Amino acid sequence: MVKLDNKKALEMSFAWIFAIIVGAIIIISAIYIAGKFIIPGGQYRVNTETAKQIANAFEPLQTSVEEIKSDSLIFISETKLYTSCNLNEEFGENRFEISERSGFNKQWTERGGDIASKNYVFAEEEIETKEDKRVYFLVKQFKMPFKTADVISMYTNKYCFVNTPESIEEELNALNLKENGTNIELKTAVSSCDEDSVKVCFNSQGNCDVIVSCNDFECNNGYVKKGSNYKEYFSKALVYGAIFSSKEDYECNVERIMKRLNALSELYADKATFISGKGCNTGLNADIVALAQLTSKFNIKKIESELPVIEAQAMTIEEKNKPENLVCQLF
Repeated sequence: MVKLDNKKALEMSFAWIFAIIVGAIIIISAIYIAGKFIIPGGQYRVNTETAKQIANAFEPLQTSVEEIKSDSLIFISETKLYTSCNLNEEFGENRFEISERSGFNKQWTERGGDIASKNYVFAEEEIETKEDKRVYFLVKQFKMPFKTADVISMYTNKYCFVNTPESIEEELNALNLKENGTNIELKTAVSSCDEDSVKVCFNSQGNCDVIVSCNDFECNNGYVKKGSNYKEYFSKALVYGAIFSSKEDYECNVERIMKRLNALSELYADKATFISGKGCNTGLNADIVALAQLTSKFNIKKIESELPVIEAQAMTIEEKNKPENLVCQLF
């Protein structure tokens, strides 16, 4: 055993140890920075890949037998999601970009590349994950009269629905019992809501962030108003889209859905003609053609007057297509 009587030698030993530790930290930092920023792609590539994963996640969210479902994704880091909607090509698209907090100083990184999705995703233009680093999805079938699309609402905030209509309350209660809940609480008064939640009030004018005015008991149609900025007319499943999205995103996605409804109406019109040629007349040819004509002229700026007419025509077709009214059902 060697006894160290020289204090200076002992001090030098600690100095060397300290130098080694600091050197290791510098090397690790350099490797991290190179991987994120210097190596081609870096953080941009990471954020782009994350956006792709988000877009891919929409596919298994599609409904089949169920009319409504919920799910969520958990991110490793705090994340911002940027969404946009356009009417490019035949049915338009949503686009997504991602930024995350990264590095030792936890700064927001540059956005990755924007990734396209043909799904109908209703969201604010920018949303940021909270403490749980989770993004939530609420998916509702849009039928008019046949399934046209899935309205996918994407959000990160906690929501508080106040005086919720029974039909919507039943849907959300059922979803909240499942593993992937909705992060939506149901209350009878705004004062009972968590302070940090977004307050959504139905048929009331309290201290709310969002006010939903329903035209009927089941809230099949009506208006959604956010603050004093604007209000949007909704029908059926669009109530969720109007609550969770920006005005621009909502209007763009509704136009996209109407384009899809128009294309499906034309397909069903051809199917009705084909079935009739086989000796089983559906009697729906004229009604389906009328629906196709209405949707082809749809103008989002006239949604308050045009969407109710389209919905009424769809309800007429739905009633006629019931098995007790029609032998050869069209859908």
